[in-house]
Amino acid sequence: MGRRKARIIAMDASPRLGIKQFRIEHLVREVNKAWCGFVDQIKYQYYQKGLQQDNIPSVSDVLHGGENESRLVGNSHDKHSHRDSDVKDDIGIATGNWGCGSFGGDPELKVMIQWLAASQALRPFISYYTFGHESLQNLEQVSYLIQSHGWTVGDLWNMLVEYSSQRVNGKTRVGFIIWLLPSSAPPHMSKKEKWRKKMKDKL
Repeated sequence: MGRRKARIIAMDASPRLGIKQFRIEHLVREVNKAWCGFVDQIKYQYYQKGLQQDNIPSVSDVLHGGENESRLVGNSHDKHSHRDSDVKDDIGIATGNWGCGSFGGDPELKVMIQWLAASQALRPFISYYTFGHESLQNLEQVSYLIQSHGWTVGDLWNMLVEYSSQRVNGKTRVGFIIWLLPSSAPPHMSKKEKWRKKMKDKL
């Protein structure tokens, strides 16, 4: 009583891939791997039912949780609330820069991969520990913009694939977060207008 349910998940990380980590085959492999780690197998039948009903999971938003933590909070993943099902005691994910550090993974790529996997696995939130990594300081802003525009997992995946293709082909060298955020529009435009312009240009 008064103790939180907890499970420990171990996922192997691919070491020192360099630019190869942005190739589509590696993106798919890592997202599938993270999904397998995050999904609750007991709830798998419920998950399948949601897919059969063409319910499209949406991505989460970020609430700042301290200097080294951002909390990715689950949105309504489909038109049927979890409260309307037999699914109870939803457990979130506590994670960090998986496969980075000595393994050489790109932190911005890894956070998006885990975000996509957790959203698709219907996890209610991620407590993401950035460990003060400079490239992740705008993670909360990215989440807010994506959430406010009602992006689905598929929308974010498509943007990640487009960005990764540009990285592989040498068309960009900036991180995903900088690439995604609206910053190249005229200064008189509102943030919402800049975001729409950037999304229109990319899509």
